[in-house]
Amino acid sequence: MNTFYQKKLMAAAIIATISAQFAGAQELPSQTKKDPIIIRGQKIAAPNVDGESKAGAVSSISDTASLLQDIPGMSLYKAGGLSSLPALHGLADDRLRIQLDGMNLISGCANHMNPPLSYIDPSNVGSIQVLSGIAPVSSAGDSIGGTIKVNAPAPVFAGADQESILKGQSSVFFRSNSRARGANLNATYATPSFSLSYSGAFAKADNYLAAKDFKLNGLSALGSLTSGREVGSSAYQSENHALGFAMRDSDQLLELKLGLQDIPLQGFPNQRMDMTRNRSQQINLHYRQELSWEMLMREFIMSTHNTE
Repeated sequence: MNTFYQKKLMAAAIIATISAQFAGAQELPSQTKKDPIIIRGQKIAAPNVDGESKAGAVSSISDTASLLQDIPGMSLYKAGGLSSLPALHGLADDRLRIQLDGMNLISGCANHMNPPLSYIDPSNVGSIQVLSGIAPVSSAGDSIGGTIKVNAPAPVFAGADQESILKGQSSVFFRSNSRARGANLNATYATPSFSLSYSGAFAKADNYLAAKDFKLNGLSALGSLTSGREVGSSAYQSENHALGFAMRDSDQLLELKLGLQDIPLQGFPNQRMDMTRNRSQQINLHYRQELSWEMLMREFIMSTHNTE
């Protein structure tokens, strides 16, 4: 076919297509104005665990992470009898920032058998605050799951009308399953400007028993004979000591805490290794000063003047 006629036919086809589209087009209805949608929310305060409100539970448990089991979105990965790993909305381990008295701690051992919450005994916990998801810079870091802040009890001082105070608290517990037993003691001596406190705890348990036999009788990894109901490598023993010194005046507080922990044995049923002869020492020095706006502005002006 001649090139001239090919161009004619192609132009006619394009014109026919465009005409058909215009003929079938309909006028779009004008957009109607819709009422705005208003969404109102209420900020939810960070969950808190008060050690005093859990006094009854604290006297019968040895795993500090168990204090978090009622927090919304929180679950626990059970490991050894003292070392449960908390998980917040499915994120756990290094995806959570755990602070102990302001110190950012991480789990020890290649298998993370020493989580930070195992470094403090439940009887020495004053408060726990859980920040889920995005947290302030002062309370977070490279964590995407959230932050768990654990604090020992604040130092206690005598009142202005008291020369000194002396108080203490002790408890013991026993559980028939695994023959778990333990004791803890807290004591404080304080004046209006000085405070001395001590906290000690001891806990020990044998292998716990299941509801019925789930295996044959035999030797455990440690060479002892276990029954069909006995869960091997679930025994543990721990000893914790904490000594605190604090001094204050009208607007300043200086606090020194010394800690000692000894775990001669902790079995892990979910791993092919146990913890033996684990010892740790902690030193925490804390200073706080309250400044009024007048004092803060005065110091800022003096600092600005000195830099000129």
